[in-house]
Amino acid sequence: MDELSRWDFKALDRYGNWHIGYLIYQDSCLKIQEIYNIPPSFSDPCGDLGIEYIEILPHTVCQCTSLKNKDGYLFENDEVTQELFWDTKKKDIVKFTVVFVNNGFKLKDKKGNIVEIGENFEIIGNIFDVKK
Repeated sequence: MDELSRWDFKALDRYGNWHIGYLIYQDSCLKIQEIYNIPPSFSDPCGDLGIEYIEILPHTVCQCTSLKNKDGYLFENDEVTQELFWDTKKKDIVKFTVVFVNNGFKLKDKKGNIVEIGENFEIIGNIFDVKK
């Protein structure tokens, strides 16, 4: 997959499949044009490029944070665990959800506490994933 930026999104289609790409509004529907399907040349960016757009569920749209680790890219509404160190001897592994607050992406725990995103996070899912 190409490098992602904060201008990329992911969302679920009506079948529960994730799609990552550019978000557009077309024919009264929110859609994603998947990144790996982008034509290699945009010689006529205003013309009909024959690009297929996938209709997605608007409430599942998640913006890319452009942060990446071994698990992949981190998106808004992703659930992560992160180690928090209280002193040199004590650490906790806490579950968070990625949220957009005060013009930036942060982590929010179940009590509503907001912390910065550290380097040692592990992506464990997304709030819109179907729990089994």
